[in-house]
Amino acid sequence: LSDVSSEPFMFALKKASEHKKPVYLFAKKKGGEFSLEMGDMLVAGAVMALAESGIFKNLEDLKIILPHSGASLLSSLAAKGVEIGDGGICAPFMSKVFYLLDGEIPGEFFNLIKTVAPLSQFLFASSGCGVGAVGRFERLPLSEAWFKRISSENAKALFGHF
Repeated sequence: LSDVSSEPFMFALKKASEHKKPVYLFAKKKGGEFSLEMGDMLVAGAVMALAESGIFKNLEDLKIILPHSGASLLSSLAAKGVEIGDGGICAPFMSKVFYLLDGEIPGEFFNLIKTVAPLSQFLFASSGCGVGAVGRFERLPLSEAWFKRISSENAKALFGHF
């Protein structure tokens, strides 16, 4: 993710877009110290670099899935001067970014991120912190309709299964 303009990375994004398949971005430990927060910031930085490069405009069907990187992306947007919306998308490219609700989901974080990205951009996953993930997800302050949408319908729409 250090060079989002690299030829192999751009080729992969173009192929995914052509086939209307989402791309799951994550940072992986490669020697030395590494934390989940550091990985989240790397992923958020990569998405911001992609947005600034215009890739989302050039590849209309490109969709990116972020593992628990919402807070980092919000920080990046705030640093760029993008205003937080009222339940709407505050930057056009954000309609192409999906957030996995995996691991621990603090209520304050969830309340903050859902003011910036609509709930249609959230997906449930149990990766990484799989033990208890369903229970944590079930405790989120969601209506029954939104619970159903995030737990299955958003993924079906994203992956093209209706």
